[in-house]
Amino acid sequence: MLRHILLCFDETEASQRALGRAVQLAEAVGGLADVTVFHVLPRVPPAYLEHGGGDTPEEEAAKRERLARRREQWIAEKRDETQPVLDAAAARLRLAGVPEARIHQTYHAPDQVDDSVAKAATALARERGCDVVVAGREAWPWYREAFQRHVAEELVERADGFAVEVVD
Repeated sequence: MLRHILLCFDETEASQRALGRAVQLAEAVGGLADVTVFHVLPRVPPAYLEHGGGDTPEEEAAKRERLARRREQWIAEKRDETQPVLDAAAARLRLAGVPEARIHQTYHAPDQVDDSVAKAATALARERGCDVVVAGREAWPWYREAFQRHVAEELVERADGFAVEVVD
């Protein structure tokens, strides 16, 4: 039986279609599956990741601490900005019969150029014991397809111990 669904969700039409599929899966088990809505925030700007250093170890530690506070504040602001989108997804899941206690929300704030969204999503799926990851896939022009990979494609490649449903 399906126990836990991880929904990769953002503001795109593809994510809305993925939400529709997650709703179908949740309805199929009578709302008894947990659903984690996973949202990726914008990449953390470099100004919040590094500083010029200090002349003493104490000054260095103080700068590192201030930078960490600024970075956390930036992340909190981005989370607040996207919360209405996630709340709408949660409302749709509740309408499908998923109890509030079974709906979870989590965020990922990439802070490196090579920080893989799919890697974060698959790690979360393993950590939470998800049976299925549901993600949308936008149609891209051929020239973009030639040079970029969809997160959904990487999810399928990284899947181990759970299914991945890609909704076009």
